[in-house]
Amino acid sequence: MGRFLGMSTITYDPGDMGDWGKVLLAQEPPQLDQSAFDQLIIALKIQELLVPNLPLFWRIPAVDGFDGGVLPLQRYNQFMPLFVPRDELVPDGRLREQIREVPPAQLLGLLNVQYLITDKVRDLWFEGVYYDRQIGARLDATQPVVTIDVPTPFAATHLDLIGYLDGESVSPDGNDTVATITVQSAAAPPLHLTLTDDKAGANFADPQLDSALAQQRGAVAAFRDVEQGQQEYRARLPFPQPVTPTTITIAQTNSAGLPVIQAATLYDERTGMFIPLLPSDRGRFRLVHSGDVKIYENLDLRPRAYLVHKLFAAADTDGALTQIRVEAAIRQGKAAVVEPLLGTTKRIAQLDQESRVAPSDQVRLLDYSAEAVTLMVSTTEDAFLVLSDAYFPGWRALVDGVETPIYPTNVLFRGIEVPAGEHQVIFRYQPQSWRSGLWLSGGGLVILLLL
Repeated sequence: MGRFLGMSTITYDPGDMGDWGKVLLAQEPPQLDQSAFDQLIIALKIQELLVPNLPLFWRIPAVDGFDGGVLPLQRYNQFMPLFVPRDELVPDGRLREQIREVPPAQLLGLLNVQYLITDKVRDLWFEGVYYDRQIGARLDATQPVVTIDVPTPFAATHLDLIGYLDGESVSPDGNDTVATITVQSAAAPPLHLTLTDDKAGANFADPQLDSALAQQRGAVAAFRDVEQGQQEYRARLPFPQPVTPTTITIAQTNSAGLPVIQAATLYDERTGMFIPLLPSDRGRFRLVHSGDVKIYENLDLRPRAYLVHKLFAAADTDGALTQIRVEAAIRQGKAAVVEPLLGTTKRIAQLDQESRVAPSDQVRLLDYSAEAVTLMVSTTEDAFLVLSDAYFPGWRALVDGVETPIYPTNVLFRGIEVPAGEHQVIFRYQPQSWRSGLWLSGGGLVILLLL
């Protein structure tokens, strides 16, 4: 199992909070006073979100730096500017309270984050229909197309979209098709729809609160964020006949407005039923649980340990961060960036092949504990093994019993050279400081006994 990341400030009310209130507060005499009841609700929420140090208690691997009350390592904080602006970082590593939007799936994959736990504070109920606003997709020149999977068969009569047009580029004249939509299904030819900026009820407008342009063109305002001073619209696009979609592709046109698709839901007008979808411009995610909290699975997950055949060198952590931002192969797990140590071997310097994952590469996890990791590695050519665990002095690496250097890899992690063939690799925590402390303590005890 990979790690998980929670992102919630615990400001939501559980769905069964009213029932708890009836049982514990409404009776005479009440079983709890208001203060104790509030503490109970908080306890229920932190159990659902597994925060702040519950992952350590339940032995569920988390990526949040707080993790059991131990302050995060220096390299953890050096890695975090990939997720949070440097001037906004909280030194104790409470990542869940700092990130405001879902990070890119590939960056989460580098951290071996398989699951993302969020609340539903950002989501929307509008006219009896639910919309998942957690991720969303902005369509522009860098990413003009988004494909939305439909995980569950559902016969629908309409496609509902929640979003807006970039306020700086909305055409004042209207009559623009801002996106084309292709609905694929297994039993019918593709359907082609259009999202416009002027067709009342099926259009987007600029996000300004109480937009005069939106009122003029009949855009249906569905979501208002007073603090941010913006609003979003629901465009309800009818199908010619009921259809069971498998995928929906939305492509930006060359119009003046840039569409932001914050949510998508299939709606059946005949029954009032619906199924929320998950548009994403940050990689591939899948909703696997929806209750008081939501759990998304990261489909761009990287294993805890994997092999690469291309390395980039960086002089320091800032240089390594830049390489991760610039080189897609690193984010995809097809290459790695290494901060060379004194005496870097010639083989590492020559490991500059094509960014790829060789089909014959295999890494099997044999044993994993807090102070030792045992792997079986098989590769037909020289490779570099990345272990997505924190780099820290005191760790030793053995390849078939022979010690080999551990390199700071991808800023935060450990990496070692692996020659072609099948090898047993052991990472073991054996800090010299512990041995020195043991000898000093023993010596002090002997002196004390001699006095």
